[in-house]
Amino acid sequence: MALPAIPVSQTVAIAALKEGLILCQSIINYRLATQQIELQRDHMHDDANAIMQQLDNDYKIKLGQLNAIANAYKITLDSLKSSNQDVVNMIESRQLELDKYLSIIVSPDVSDHIKQSMMTIISQLSQEQTALTNRYIQESKSPINTFAMMLDSLRDSNQPRTFTDIN
Repeated sequence: MALPAIPVSQTVAIAALKEGLILCQSIINYRLATQQIELQRDHMHDDANAIMQQLDNDYKIKLGQLNAIANAYKITLDSLKSSNQDVVNMIESRQLELDKYLSIIVSPDVSDHIKQSMMTIISQLSQEQTALTNRYIQESKSPINTFAMMLDSLRDSNQPRTFTDIN
């Protein structure tokens, strides 16, 4: 069955054809804009994935550095603990010697000459004990200073520590 022929004026046909072309052009523009947006979206996802990968790599590097610092600090503390224990043992042994010599000095059976030599020995032992105590104090400060420097380097991105007086 054939469609009936409808008489249409030439201007109406041209207007309809123009409207059809405009509609086709709009559809083509819409498709192009949609494709450009899809392309931009894909590009942004690729950029975001690359940035996330870089951040993940940076995180792993920083975590590795922190683990290395923590392990080195643990080894340092263990070494200092052992060293400090040796110093404490020496201080205690000096104290035992001092106590022994002091008990000898106060004894009434000891001659003045022996007391004088004992006083010299006590003086030397006392100086050694003072030196050992000072060494122990200095070595005890070392882990605290190391820890403070480590925290500063992490907080300040390895910038040197500065002190500011606030009045």
